Amino acid sequence: MALHILVVRATGSGEEYRSHHVAELVATEVETLLDWGQEDLGLLAGSKWAEVALACKADIEQEFSELQEVIGDFLARHNIGLTEFLWAQKILISRMVQFAMADGSLLCVLGLGQDMFNHSPDAPCGNDDVNLEASERTGDQLLVIRAYRDFQAGEQAFYSYSAASNGRLLMNAGFVSGALYEGLARGLDAGLQRPGCAVVAEDARPEFLELLPADRELHEEASQASLHVRLGARGAPPAQLERVLAFLRLGRLCCGGGAPSQEALARSDADAGARRGALAQLQASLSSLLQGYPASLEQDEERLPAIEAEAAAAAAGSGARRRAAALRVVAGEKRTLRATLQTVGAMLEQA
Repeated sequence: MALHILVVRATGSGEEYRSHHVAELVATEVETLLDWGQEDLGLLAGSKWAEVALACKADIEQEFSELQEVIGDFLARHNIGLTEFLWAQKILISRMVQFAMADGSLLCVLGLGQDMFNHSPDAPCGNDDVNLEASERTGDQLLVIRAYRDFQAGEQAFYSYSAASNGRLLMNAGFVSGALYEGLARGLDAGLQRPGCAVVAEDARPEFLELLPADRELHEEASQASLHVRLGARGAPPAQLERVLAFLRLGRLCCGGGAPSQEALARSDADAGARRGALAQLQASLSSLLQGYPASLEQDEERLPAIEAEAAAAAAGSGARRRAAALRVVAGEKRTLRATLQTVGAMLEQA
């Protein structure tokens, strides 16, 4: 898709609506974390999003290097260099919509007009705003956008970009919301995760497993897993925490390298000591994440009003805007981690 966009941009060929669409994309300023340098990303110290941005950019650069080896003449003929390729990938990251298909595949769509809608935290978060639907007349797949309320003629219409964290919004769309609470997905050291593995996955599910790559030097199989937990403003709900605790108990049972028996799993589920151990491990993981930030939440909150006032008077893409956005991300993550720690602490007292 990135190459298709760049070829249309370079030649103006193809259907008229495609050329018009790409011309609109070229004229629209888009900034995401891929535009931030090392110094700017340092503002996100402690948050996973600095790692995510660097890893994403490195992947794009590696992909372009491989393309140069295979279709270098084609790229040169259409004036496609690394800068242009990064721009096209940024467009896709910020504007593309993915649909889960019945066969388990993903359909990636960059829809003319759909990609110009902005996000609103007031719009309901659900699955009814943007959909693929079959035309009753022709049977063709149509990209359908439904308004969540009546909009007046000439009024800007919005929909929700999902319940994304401020970090994810900043990474993918280049902005943050006004909420200081943060939904975040972080990897938890559950006894199955190899130390030193960067956590770069992001997903909208409450929690999900990521199979870690095998260590080729040690000839290992890809049998280690990292659990990512998406936390909300009021801490994790009880059902989610119970699933996390089950994963942590499983991690302890797997420390010997073998798979536990059904009997061992049943005993662990009913063992109050195993529950307390899992709660203590979760508490330690959350505390470690919170201690990974260079400044406290109180320091962030004290600095935020002045930094946001400076950002309000600054141009888009300026250092002031980036400082304010980064501070909202890390402050929101700290609030969320604190709320979850309070919940886990109360559970540990009752265990």
